[in-house]
Amino acid sequence: MPWVDGWLPGHILPRSPDQVRAELDRWTRLAEPVGVEHAAVMIEQTVALWNDRTPKNWSDIADFYLEAVEDMPPDLLDEALREVRLNSRFFPTPADIRAPVLARLERRKRTRDRLGTMLAIAGDGPHQTDYQRARQIFAAPVASKAGGHDYPGTRNPPEFFTSDCANGCGCWMGEFRSGGPEGVDPFGACPKAGEG
Repeated sequence: MPWVDGWLPGHILPRSPDQVRAELDRWTRLAEPVGVEHAAVMIEQTVALWNDRTPKNWSDIADFYLEAVEDMPPDLLDEALREVRLNSRFFPTPADIRAPVLARLERRKRTRDRLGTMLAIAGDGPHQTDYQRARQIFAAPVASKAGGHDYPGTRNPPEFFTSDCANGCGCWMGEFRSGGPEGVDPFGACPKAGEG
C-alpha cells in the first residue's frame, strides 16, 4: 500500500484515523500466526510424504520446524508447505519451509507495524508535531486571508521547506521546526497580516 509505505513519522495521517484503524485491524488479522497445534498437524501431513526418508531423529528436531513457522499465518503456512510438497526432492529443512513466503510474511508484519505507529504518533490532537500542524494549516489556502501567516515555501506540498512569513512578522516555518519572535505564535494570527 503506497500510502502506508510512503508515510514517515512526523507526517500527517494520509487517511482518516478511522480508515487507518480499519486497515490496522485488517493487517493484524492477515499477520495473525497459526496456532502451534494446527501448525504441527500441517507439518506432519507434509512430512508424511517423505515417510521412508524422514530423519531418524525427527522427534528431536520437530520443534525446530515448529519454531520456523510459529509466526506464520495459516494461509502462508499452507502455501509454504504446498510449495515444499510440489518442489522439494529432498526432506525439507526449516529454512526450506520459510523461504517461499518469507518476503510476504515480512511485508504483512511491516505494514501492520507501520499502521500501528501511524495511530500512535501521528494522530489528531495534542500529540501532533509542528510539522503536522503546519501541513494542516498550509493545506487550507485561506490561511493568510484569515489573519494567518503566509509561508511561501510551504504552498506546494510535498515540496516543503523552511520559509519566512511573507508578511514580515519574523516567524518562520520548516519541515520539522518553526519559530518566531517572542509572543508570536507561528501557527496563530500574524500581527502583520493584511498590512501589505
